[in-house]
Amino acid sequence: MKINEMIRERRIAKKLTQEQMAGYLGVTAPAVNKWEKGTSYPDITLLPALARLLDTDLNTLLSFQEDLSDREIALFLNELSELSEKEGVETLYVRALDSSDSAIQNQAKAMLISRYMGRKEYERAQELLNSLPEQDFFDKKQIQVNLLIELGKLGEAAKAAEEKLLSATNEIHATLMSLMEIAIKEDRIDDAEYIANVSKKGADLFDLWEYNSYVAHFQLYLVTKQRKKVLKILVSMLKSLTHKWEINQSPLYRHIKTKKEASYEENLSCVNLIFAGNGGWVWKRD
Repeated sequence: MKINEMIRERRIAKKLTQEQMAGYLGVTAPAVNKWEKGTSYPDITLLPALARLLDTDLNTLLSFQEDLSDREIALFLNELSELSEKEGVETLYVRALDSSDSAIQNQAKAMLISRYMGRKEYERAQELLNSLPEQDFFDKKQIQVNLLIELGKLGEAAKAAEEKLLSATNEIHATLMSLMEIAIKEDRIDDAEYIANVSKKGADLFDLWEYNSYVAHFQLYLVTKQRKKVLKILVSMLKSLTHKWEINQSPLYRHIKTKKEASYEENLSCVNLIFAGNGGWVWKRD
């Protein structure tokens, strides 16, 4: 169903006239009439209010679950681009907080928290962080793995479990990097070195790309200004970039497809991420 048809159908279902709907939204009745005819579309800033008025969600209203026409896509993207240029991307995140989709809301909150922290607006960041839900008490992905095993879909189960393992190692590493950063700031250099060693052992234990085993120590030596050690480990990191990571050669990841081999120049961009302050394990390459 097209957007104009959806607006008309939902308006009639709510027993609203075009004039009434226009009054609620602060627009003219002719404007609503044009929406329903498909000759024009609601301003993007009106979409959340329109969805609430019609007792639906944005995905349904915009027919995202069906194929949009080229014209609808072009018009929507044009309005989105204009709004972004006029009010900035952050405004779009703020508007996304009104989404009826909790996943969209939480993603918008996470993006705003990052921006507030960058501007040292820590109170605003904490306020949004407090509104994010705690992790669910159940593990949906693990339940899915168990269900696939029971259904005898062992290949799918293995792939899902392997992807879960990769995600978990990435999360563990991010936590280790945070602990190492705290130790450095508290001048506990021996502890920071220990944590970096744990990170390296983790990369080796979970059969990650060789490059990953150097990341924590590189960050440690860089921050503590141990120049000779930085240069020494950087040589090893650069050499590792020339080695393709055959992920499914490990029994831990047999069912994950090997991506195309990246060029040396593409791999080198991983080092740039570290210099930019991103200490994450690079276990997924596009």
